[in-house]
Amino acid sequence: MLELTATPAQLAEVKLLVPQIDQRINAFQLDTIASNLDFLLTPDVTVRQYLHLLVSSGTASADELVKIVRTVRMTQLRPRMDAAVDRAIEQHGYAVQSVFAQDDKPAFAYTIGLSEEVGFELMALAGYDHLLLAHVVGSYADLAKAHEHIEQERNDVNEMAATPGYGVRTKCIPIEARVATADFVKQTRGDVVRVYQILIADKNNLFPGEQGYSKTWPQPRLPRPLD
Repeated sequence: MLELTATPAQLAEVKLLVPQIDQRINAFQLDTIASNLDFLLTPDVTVRQYLHLLVSSGTASADELVKIVRTVRMTQLRPRMDAAVDRAIEQHGYAVQSVFAQDDKPAFAYTIGLSEEVGFELMALAGYDHLLLAHVVGSYADLAKAHEHIEQERNDVNEMAATPGYGVRTKCIPIEARVATADFVKQTRGDVVRVYQILIADKNNLFPGEQGYSKTWPQPRLPRPLD
């Protein structure tokens, strides 16, 4: 169970800053804001100052308040998350970061630190199951470490859900690293100059661009290398 840490004085200050704030967010979210009023959301703006801005502009909605909570919590968790990534890289030669699907954007997963061992990172951007993508990306990372030819189409990385024992087609294609690192591969170790996107066949075992590919399995293809 999460422990509430804000003092009565901090809670009173927040409730004065944002009237009826306790009716817009839950007690744990309120506690996070109240106990971090001096937290810097940007190099120049504290939580307290940002709350003033929201109230004065009439935009102190529940969504905006929750965004503050998420920013504070993610920043506080970052050192622990970075340490976990470094431990995974030390033990396995890479870490895998997966990201949930959001709105109309597919889930994605990518490697961190693999470049230092094989010269490139891997990512998959498809569908809504981030755990599946993490599994596929991790499997390909192990293949890369074993010096397998990853650009060759495979069907031994994952099974088709509807047909157990029948392999899903997968293949790696080189993509523009600057696009990947700008929009998806956010956590990195060292310089990332090469990235591969892993394509995963749909329920019909078809790749994007093939006749009959399912529109229910969104899988944007990122641009090929520019040079």
